[in-house]
Amino acid sequence: GGNTAIDLGVAVFELPHSMQEKVRHANVSEAILGIRPENVKLVETRQNSAIEAKVEMLESIGREIHVHLTVGECSIIAIATLAEDVTVGKSAWILLDEQKIHVFNGRTGEALA
Repeated sequence: GGNTAIDLGVAVFELPHSMQEKVRHANVSEAILGIRPENVKLVETRQNSAIEAKVEMLESIGREIHVHLTVGECSIIAIATLAEDVTVGKSAWILLDEQKIHVFNGRTGEALA
């Protein structure tokens, strides 16, 4: 057995196959999904692997706009170039770059994949 999907509270994210073995082999009960803001892409409409997130706050940093989102209990930051792409309090769709995801042991913080 061993579940290789990460439950985000309101969405379940299926790990890429390359990571599934590593995480399964580690046999952890709790995993943390990590991804950098530049690897989270905002999309206007629902797509196959897009996750629905709620826009909590917009933070302007130079030319970039950091979009603070929540997916259930999880906080995620994405980078947008145009503020009109998102509205605080509304939903947005995000795509995670599967090649840039990191998975950590939820109890020890050790990198698994």
